[in-house]
Amino acid sequence: MKQQILLISVLILLVGCGSKPANNTYTPDQPEILDSMITSEISTGPTEATLDDDDEVVLNAIRDFLLGNTEAIRFTERAKQSLSESTWPEVQCSVEGVLDSPASFKDLTVKCVGAGLYKYECTCPDHGDHYIDCCTISAHIARDGVVEIEDVTWDDSSSESFSALLEKATWYDSEYGFTLPNIMTPSTEIWVEEVPGSVYRWTYEDICLACWPMLGAWAVTDYPATDSYLTEEVKVNSITYSSGDGTLFSGYTSDGRVWYMKKRFLEGGEVVHAKVLVLIYPKEMQSDVERFIGIVKGW
Repeated sequence: MKQQILLISVLILLVGCGSKPANNTYTPDQPEILDSMITSEISTGPTEATLDDDDEVVLNAIRDFLLGNTEAIRFTERAKQSLSESTWPEVQCSVEGVLDSPASFKDLTVKCVGAGLYKYECTCPDHGDHYIDCCTISAHIARDGVVEIEDVTWDDSSSESFSALLEKATWYDSEYGFTLPNIMTPSTEIWVEEVPGSVYRWTYEDICLACWPMLGAWAVTDYPATDSYLTEEVKVNSITYSSGDGTLFSGYTSDGRVWYMKKRFLEGGEVVHAKVLVLIYPKEMQSDVERFIGIVKGW
């Protein structure tokens, strides 16, 4: 009888030990577990670490849509209204400036940037220029399981001054003898019949840098003048300054902005031609564009 009681007591102790919760503390005797935990902590960024299953579904659906699968997502009426006059989604290489579809770029990635908020980024396959979409996508999984885009809103960059953005920007060669920041949107070649001549421009809101790489012999003496074209739309309203050697000019545009111009002469042939670089900006942003004024002056 005593033996039976002893045996039962041992069994109770064994069962009790088996139901005891596992020890979750890590000691030097468990280096492989500690290494695993450290690797887990540093292998993913904070945004990815907080992703749940719904986020993964939304990310994949948005990515499929951007790659061309129009049935991967559904737009709410609010989103349709927001995008009624928009060309979104799109990408743009700062080197060429041509708008294209996200599917034309490589390494397309969609990231969660907040609760129910997403952005995409990708890389130009020709120039390696990294593009981050200027919009934030608001999306969720609807009751029927379909991913819905609720809204697409333009990011507000007004919290930083233009000069501050210039400090963070990547500068590249324009191929016309000056450098540019990648925050400015370039145009393709624009032919202006009234000049006649071709102009290329780079813009950021109301700031514009325009280059006329080849103007006729008439421009050597007759340009700029009142009503001269500075871009395909903006004209000279007045000239307030002209340097003695006829290469630097400034004044006001037809829409009230300031313009500052450098004209260079193309010699070597039978006829001398001219080329022009002009900066256009609101007067209140004078201090913000000092670097561009220096670029034009030193061109």
